[in-house]
Amino acid sequence: MKGKTHHQNGNGNGNGNGGAGEESGSNSPSPPLSPRRRSSLSFCRRRLRSKPYSNLASGMIFRWNLRYLFVLPMLYVSGLIMCVGPFSALMGQSPPPPGSVYHSDEMFRRLWNHIQSDNSSGIQLSSVWSYRRRLKEQKPCPNSTARLLSVSSGPSGYLIVEANGGLNQQRSAICNAVAVAGLLNAILVIPSFEFNSVWRDPSKFADIYDEDHFIATLKDYVKVVRELPLDVMEIYDYNISNIPTFRVQAWATVGYYTGVVYPVLRSQGIIRISPFANRLAMNVPPQIQFLRCLANYEALKFSAPILNLGKTLVSRMAEKSSRTGGKYISIHLRFEEDMVAFSCCLYDGGEAEMSEMDSIREKGWKKKFQRTDRVISPGQNRVEGKCPLTPVEVGMMLRGMGFDNSTSIYLASGKIYQEEKHLAPLLKMFPNLHTKESLVSPDELGPFQVYSSRLAALDYTACLLSEVFVTTQGGNFPHFLMGHRRFYNGGHAKTIIPDKRKLVVLLQDKNMSWRGFKDEMEAMLAESDRKGMIVPRVKKINRKSSVYTYPLPEFWFNIHLILREYSSSLVWFLTFVLMLMKTIATDEAISSIYEPKFYSQAKGILVWDNAMAFEILSLEANKTWIIVTLPPHQHVIGYLGFLGCKSANILMEINLKLSQDGDDKLVDPTLYRKIIGKLQYLIITRSDLAYSINKLSQFLASPRTINHLNAVQRVLQYVKGSLRQVLFYSVNSKIKLEAYTDAD
Repeated sequence: MKGKTHHQNGNGNGNGNGGAGEESGSNSPSPPLSPRRRSSLSFCRRRLRSKPYSNLASGMIFRWNLRYLFVLPMLYVSGLIMCVGPFSALMGQSPPPPGSVYHSDEMFRRLWNHIQSDNSSGIQLSSVWSYRRRLKEQKPCPNSTARLLSVSSGPSGYLIVEANGGLNQQRSAICNAVAVAGLLNAILVIPSFEFNSVWRDPSKFADIYDEDHFIATLKDYVKVVRELPLDVMEIYDYNISNIPTFRVQAWATVGYYTGVVYPVLRSQGIIRISPFANRLAMNVPPQIQFLRCLANYEALKFSAPILNLGKTLVSRMAEKSSRTGGKYISIHLRFEEDMVAFSCCLYDGGEAEMSEMDSIREKGWKKKFQRTDRVISPGQNRVEGKCPLTPVEVGMMLRGMGFDNSTSIYLASGKIYQEEKHLAPLLKMFPNLHTKESLVSPDELGPFQVYSSRLAALDYTACLLSEVFVTTQGGNFPHFLMGHRRFYNGGHAKTIIPDKRKLVVLLQDKNMSWRGFKDEMEAMLAESDRKGMIVPRVKKINRKSSVYTYPLPEFWFNIHLILREYSSSLVWFLTFVLMLMKTIATDEAISSIYEPKFYSQAKGILVWDNAMAFEILSLEANKTWIIVTLPPHQHVIGYLGFLGCKSANILMEINLKLSQDGDDKLVDPTLYRKIIGKLQYLIITRSDLAYSINKLSQFLASPRTINHLNAVQRVLQYVKGSLRQVLFYSVNSKIKLEAYTDAD
């Protein structure tokens, strides 16, 4: 068969075969000829396309002239509307978006009579939080002591970091430093604090935190030293600033530290990282995450001066809250002058306020807000919920939620912007309003006055122990505090987080009634209650779901000795509590308090007074045994090595033989003795444990690793699986308990 050859006639003749191909040597019939009329039209189109550009323009106008007559005017009118619309809005010719203009003071004056008269159905502080859920999400604070790098060759070198920012930004840097030191197997030098031009606080680590406690708590995980050895300092002329600074990228991953930082540390024996804010990614391996949690909730305890004055603040606040059983609300109000300026929001001060804020921004941040790429839009900021709430807005929100004028409030804040003017409405709604300045004398507060971080630490302590915490603006303070409160309150942050986008629209609505506003605020409170217990379902931990805000450790055990004088008699209550969190309520306020052995020792200490009152009220209200969340204590069984043990149904293995024989003697028997000592108390309400505990107590002098310590762990596993199997002695019971002892 002959090959087929394709011929194409491209000369444009009108023979009717224009673009048709012919096949030579083929029996296939040729395609039918196209009609001449169609061929002529195709020919004309081809000729039009082959003409010069002048013909092209004339052809387009000829073909589309009618359409352009309609389209061009429409485009002109649309462009005019698009350009003139925003310009007219800027000139005040169109109404601003809902919520973009501050009218809260006007709203308060209009509704004040309704607010004042609505005081009959006040919500009880003890019943604010009712949302419950079983937490099953990931737990970013697991128990693990494993290291990523081999430690067989000893420490890799010294790690020096400089923490910058305010109190809680420094706290974040310290926790990250501990994690990095554990990751690199480095010796951590006590972090230094960089002087900040905004905070202007020259405090050192020991001024804010207890150095001894910090070092002792971390000793089994990370070695911490106060300063470099003299032989190392000599190399750098006894000046740490002579050590070259190593720059680490923000949110650096574990791979970056092990691949880039670690080789430098090994070769030089020392590394200095500055600045250190946000220099470790949130998503890290569990054992490194554990070090973060250990540092934040255990190792960082406030120094003695802060600790003592903080306890005084809480004690006096409880006295002022006698009508509500010692419970109070704390508000973190960010309406200071610098915060208002930084937010670029406008309130009701007009041109004078605008000029004043421009001056403050120029003084504090130089030309930062004058850059061409920086657009200041106060109305847009308010609509997007970026403006700090004013005192009157916070007050109206709380009254709308149902808190009456007898509610005690602790106000955590710096110097309020135009304080006399802006604070007056809040005082009218809540006369029982207190601050650290009103609760302690000038002499007591004097040593703290020029140190912003130490003052913030006092506010932190008071807010931590409040029944309700209200945050009004983002930042490290509320994020760390909410995480700490979740530890303290069995997983619930007990925090009101206002929906500011919704709130600003309601406060600008001139037709809003007090009843309608209350309905909205009650819904907002219910949503805060729900969110307080929720843990984000995320595949990876990120900045919005950090372990500092959402801590979820394994089930941890704790033992609390609860004392209470009831009906002129001394009644001892012992509660073994299964904690959903490791309740380190205020490591600042608790961990230095010894465990009281007698009622006289416990009475008068605010934390133990609150614990006794809370436990008794719970028992009386329920008329049965109940697992309750109590204030924490320094001795925690879980922390001693059994954080995540499984539950067991059998107390002791069958045919278990315990003896003093064996070469596996515990090097340090302290762990064994501590656990047995605490379990001895538990026998009061758990008689089923008496035999086992008595048996194990026989080996306190010289316990063995395999037999004795494993048996103790089995007891803990059994207790974990049988928490509700207890003897309950009701306060209303007619049973008379008598005890006898052989005095010989």
